[in-house]
Amino acid sequence: MRERAKTMLLAALMLLTVYLTLRVWIQDAALLDSPSMAWAAPLRWILGLDATPLPDSGPAPALVSPCAWPSVVAVSSGGARLGAAYGVHETDALALSVRDLLREALSTATTPVAVTRDKWLEALRGDCVYMEYELALPLGVLAAWASGSCTIEAEVRALAVCVSGGSAELWYREETSGGYFQAATGAAPVIPDISGAGARPCRFCFERPESFPGAPDTTLIFEDQSDPPLVTAADADATLFCAPFLRQVQIADNNWYDEPEGRVYVDSLRTCRVYRSGLITYSNPEADSDRAGVALEELEKARIMLSGLSRALGDSRWALSGMDGGVYSFTAQVDGIPVTGGARATLVFGAGELVSAEIWLRQYSVSGEIPALLPVRQALELLPPGASGLGLCYPDTGGELTAQWVAKR
Repeated sequence: MRERAKTMLLAALMLLTVYLTLRVWIQDAALLDSPSMAWAAPLRWILGLDATPLPDSGPAPALVSPCAWPSVVAVSSGGARLGAAYGVHETDALALSVRDLLREALSTATTPVAVTRDKWLEALRGDCVYMEYELALPLGVLAAWASGSCTIEAEVRALAVCVSGGSAELWYREETSGGYFQAATGAAPVIPDISGAGARPCRFCFERPESFPGAPDTTLIFEDQSDPPLVTAADADATLFCAPFLRQVQIADNNWYDEPEGRVYVDSLRTCRVYRSGLITYSNPEADSDRAGVALEELEKARIMLSGLSRALGDSRWALSGMDGGVYSFTAQVDGIPVTGGARATLVFGAGELVSAEIWLRQYSVSGEIPALLPVRQALELLPPGASGLGLCYPDTGGELTAQWVAKR
């Protein structure tokens, strides 16, 4: 009896070892991203590692998408202001710490009233959370990314939740009209604790007496300006990274034929072309591009489709750079700074179904070198009239990339 128990125990341990070995091996993204590994899909399903299917509807996604991350966050409390601009870790930490306040304010905001620019600047001087995005986004989309909702129909790039007199108010600048608005909310009038978010002391440009007339109001000037790192760009062979995208668009990765410089994957009339230069194109002639869909749902589908290609970007990540009806554009960001002329993606949806896509993959790696960046005060003086702010970008001209100041319109 004792020998039989030993045998059963050894057999159980051997089975457990095999299971754990297979689980770790099959979960290796470097292995599974190859189109030749289609046979591994059943093992992933058996081991409970298969990808979660795309939802057609349901609750709004949590604030986990890089699309939702602001490029600038500042939190003022008790006369002190701490903030972060671009840096991924700092802005992520701040965005997470203020997510609940943002969700409550957007979800409970009442009918907005127009205010003057002076009132907007006065509100920013007090206790508030300020957030700025790379492009104008509907308040409803921003609220949904924070797992909330908002009935105000406005596209904004800069907004603030200000706490004063025992209440929290939503303030924002509407991009289409350029006007400023304020709305009462039912959010708790409490500024979140950001002591562990890695934020740095800063001031708005309009608060500095040496700021020149016409300088962009909400540009943040930090007491200690950190220079962006040097970045190296290289081509990314799309044939090595396309498997996750093929699974998301439900094209079998074992049904393909070769063509010069790449492969063509087909499923009925749907076609996906993948090239070693980094280009991926997708076409679905059966989809109805004239039917409108729900922007948030389409954006989340686009994010999931591109997330499978994130490994090809190296030290960068996808970020939303434009939306027009059912057309969604993405570019790469390195340390939160947009890359221009490099990795990019355009996905076209019709009634929630992907109609076409054009994706260019590039791989970026951050080096330890930190090139000198023009001080922000000097960069502000070089801005052309009418600029709404000062930003950074990495122009991708190949080889080594250095960050440059750019005027925001």
